[in-house]
Amino acid sequence: MFEVIKIERKNKVKDDIEGVFKTFKALCNAVPFKPNNFLSPYPLFSGNYVMLEPGVAGMVEVTKENYQEIVEKQSSMALEMARKSKDPIISLLLCMSTPYYMQFLHFIQDEVSPKTLGECLGHCWTEMEFPNQHSSDMLIKLFEKADKKSLMSDDEYETFQALPETVMIYRGLQSKKAKVRALSWTLSLEKAQWFASRWKQKNKVVKVLVPKRKILAYFKGRGEEEIVINPNGLTKIISVN
Repeated sequence: MFEVIKIERKNKVKDDIEGVFKTFKALCNAVPFKPNNFLSPYPLFSGNYVMLEPGVAGMVEVTKENYQEIVEKQSSMALEMARKSKDPIISLLLCMSTPYYMQFLHFIQDEVSPKTLGECLGHCWTEMEFPNQHSSDMLIKLFEKADKKSLMSDDEYETFQALPETVMIYRGLQSKKAKVRALSWTLSLEKAQWFASRWKQKNKVVKVLVPKRKILAYFKGRGEEEIVINPNGLTKIISVN
């Protein structure tokens, strides 16, 4: 389970880029060194080895002694690129390990406009493999705060607007421990069945009829016809198989 790191923050002026930069730096510095860390990611790199200079051959081993120096150098490079970018927050996200995406957005949500939050959230959600690992309440708050038009593409927003007042949605559970009441569903029974059998197992597919007001977003970029919902209070979830 992903560890939540608490960072002290204040409500700031929306689109306060310098505030976002400070929060980014604080997040990078808040993650402690992990000995024997072969797979778990840090905010800006994964594992025990890191490339310090882009385009320069050779990797440096991350140790307890040089960890803070490496974090400082990596975060400074990321901030330097962000300052030169037309989309500085997206630039920072492109430097980050994907498991930290949602936590970063959670920390900066009061420092950016709903439009900017929507753009960043749409990017993060569709880039992450397992976004539902995070707190449902945290994710719901981000989706409710984000501007819908910037959250989705024009085509996706048009489909979202055209949805009927009640919608049948499906969810393929990828394991017996998978959450039924999660945010990610799909309009496609076939796609739900694909997710249920993704790891060569025959897991459960469920469906539920939801009112449109519970739908937070629609994404089609990965061919999943994904429906993001507020799962709180869902009832009458039925097993398809």
